[in-house]
Amino acid sequence: MKKQVLLMIVMLMSLNVGAQEMEDFERSYGYMVTNVVNGEKERCWYTTKVEPYSQIDLAGISVGTLVVPSDTVNNLYYVGGNKKHVAIGDFIKLEKGRYLTELETMDLGKYGSISTLEWPLSFHNNTQIYSDPDVSLYDYSTFDFEFTENNVIQQKEISGIIEKELNKKNLKRDRETPDILIYINYYSDKRENYTPPTQEIVTRYKYGYEIGSGWGTRQYVESQTKSGYTQAQYLLKFTITMLDADKVRNGSKVTPIIWNADFEASGLSSVPALKPFCDDAVNFMFCQFPIVHYTGDKLIFKKTYLCPIGLLFEKKKTKRIYHVLKDSPAEKVGIGIGDEFVKYVGDIVWNSDTGNTTFDMLIKRKNGKKEIIHFEEIKSYEVVDSQ
Repeated sequence: MKKQVLLMIVMLMSLNVGAQEMEDFERSYGYMVTNVVNGEKERCWYTTKVEPYSQIDLAGISVGTLVVPSDTVNNLYYVGGNKKHVAIGDFIKLEKGRYLTELETMDLGKYGSISTLEWPLSFHNNTQIYSDPDVSLYDYSTFDFEFTENNVIQQKEISGIIEKELNKKNLKRDRETPDILIYINYYSDKRENYTPPTQEIVTRYKYGYEIGSGWGTRQYVESQTKSGYTQAQYLLKFTITMLDADKVRNGSKVTPIIWNADFEASGLSSVPALKPFCDDAVNFMFCQFPIVHYTGDKLIFKKTYLCPIGLLFEKKKTKRIYHVLKDSPAEKVGIGIGDEFVKYVGDIVWNSDTGNTTFDMLIKRKNGKKEIIHFEEIKSYEVVDSQ
């Protein structure tokens, strides 16, 4: 009798496992956009977020990658003029609803570290960005600057900020035959409004004694003069304009603008310092390069996920490891399913040049033993999104 009961339990457990719904683990996020591909407009997938060390990530799809899904083998287009073909293959199968991804766990604050960059409303309200819909900005790989006669020193300082941002997007500066010519316009103006003196008639009431009329409340009319004053307000305008350099060299009759970002604000109480303002403005503007896809009613923000090593976590026990992704740093150091993340030991050191992090992690093994594991120069993952 006991053997029969045990057999039934085993059979029920087997049926339960077999009934568990499985899903492909791909985790790629983005938007469908229209872009020019080989001279024709096509609907493409613009990638804004990928799960670290997933098959999507290891195949070379990253933030900013344009995927053209019309081919049997995906075409990937990268900022900077690079293109490649990938065949990702079959995705791994995981139990649906059983796990949290590494980025989801970070968003919950259970693990990892997130650096969030948000911009003030003035950037959103006062910035306009446009691109030529008949041009693919993915086809350009080099750039240079064309300085005008006015404010050359300011233009050169701003160009350094722009160059650094474009280098992050794999575009390189070419002073001889660039693909893109960049014009910079930075202008501020002080306007003084003088308000002349004004005279006001003020009516007052006073209770007191007066000979002939006795005690009572009486009305007095007085004249007051307010001094004149001068109020200073400032106008600030900052524009980045990109031109197709080849068309410029060939004498195009129409100015070949391919991308333009314009910030303009008036009524300011002061002009911000040049470098901090342009650092923020350039960073904000290039969130929409090469694809302009955010509308004015959304706020853009940028997240940087620090310390991802290729783990998935149990949904109910968010520190217990559910799965270790293949070829990830976690797999290479021997972290396994059932181990638990305990905490970070010491500081998380961020390398400002590479964007990578170095840190120590305390892990609790399945057998209960604790172990400190060192990670060196781990890649961080940047995500641009809106809300």
